[in-house]
Amino acid sequence: MRKLVTLASAVVLAASCVNCSSSSPAASSLVGPTSVSADAKKPGHGTPGGTIAVAMVTDANGNGAPDFGDQISFSVSTAATSDPRVNVTCYQSGYMVFAAAWPSTPIITLWSGAWTGGAADCTATLYYFDGSKQPVLATLDFPVGA
Repeated sequence: MRKLVTLASAVVLAASCVNCSSSSPAASSLVGPTSVSADAKKPGHGTPGGTIAVAMVTDANGNGAPDFGDQISFSVSTAATSDPRVNVTCYQSGYMVFAAAWPSTPIITLWSGAWTGGAADCTATLYYFDGSKQPVLATLDFPVGA
């Protein structure tokens, strides 16, 4: 199972490499809901939750919301781990067009070879590795404009 987790992590990192950035400007503002409560589908499992928010890094049109081509990062908080991670996936018409891993890619540019323009529906999942599992602490659905 550990090899599968390692392989899955490597695949996510490889998929996110198209979004690597050599610059690292500071995050400028939070977008959308500033927090989402812990995984509500699994109450009573004893896993402390967390919060996650999109932080705009580069906002090309200045509208304060993530759009295709903008750069984002994440603001996260959790007591569950000192090493929180976020996986981001975006879909257009039911097809995954984007995947990235944070903080492996601290600045995420919203584009990919499969996503050449237009709006997308994205999900950020806050989780951590506990040695054998990847408990989900919170999720955030956010739209990305065209």
